[in-house]
Amino acid sequence: MKSIEFSPIAKQHIADVAQVAGFLWHRGWAVKNGGNISVDMTGEVDLCSSDLNQFPYKQLDHTYPDLSQVFLLTTGAGTRMRDVENNIFQNVCVVRISNDGTGYHIIHDEVLNSNLIPTSELPTHLAIHRLLKKRGGIQKAVLHTHPDELIALTLIPGFHDESRLNKILLSVQPEAVIANPTGVGLVQYILPGTEQLAEKSVASLQVHPVVIWGKHGCLALGRDVQEAFDLIDVTNKSAQLFFLCREAGYTPQGLTEHEIEQLKKLF
Repeated sequence: MKSIEFSPIAKQHIADVAQVAGFLWHRGWAVKNGGNISVDMTGEVDLCSSDLNQFPYKQLDHTYPDLSQVFLLTTGAGTRMRDVENNIFQNVCVVRISNDGTGYHIIHDEVLNSNLIPTSELPTHLAIHRLLKKRGGIQKAVLHTHPDELIALTLIPGFHDESRLNKILLSVQPEAVIANPTGVGLVQYILPGTEQLAEKSVASLQVHPVVIWGKHGCLALGRDVQEAFDLIDVTNKSAQLFFLCREAGYTPQGLTEHEIEQLKKLF
């Protein structure tokens, strides 16, 4: 029995998630079940029944009254991005936050996998979507993945400083400044899936649309998941260029501060 109807906009979000999941897998950024995605699809989905009790209910450790009745599409816990690409409805969850924000129902039917639960990074995703809703809800997507070169930068002594990291990432190519003039945030390593990681990430996202998790990965926001992917893709390209220069035996002589400011003003 069909439980949920998707609007054309929701269907586009679903198609984008499948395509970006493929991008992540083919770039080697999503080994095994690495990475996760969520998209706020509130207003773009319709329950075919008003009886929420028919769907599994999960209590949250913290309440999110600001997310009351929000619908989120999330990748499922333990799912692989290559499987999301090839069979999205068996590898994602649609959850509906309860009226009081204390838990959520997992919506399923003959198309959506009824045995999945949302990503283990759900606390971080919920905290971020709460921030996005307070901002007006223009940004809908949260993408977390594991780009090799960005992670590698955080493993090198001396690159654990946000200011130094941005000096590298913004100076090696104009596109980095054009795509993300505010640069990236840096959150030092925190145990994945924890409320502490969520809190630190939200604080950094107040300023930056991209946050690097030290020794772990990267997270970005976007109006859709394609936009979030583009931000990470451009940022990781900067890290690739940096390492190419270092492998050739040179320290990159990138854009000057004046040239970076010119780009910010122009774009």
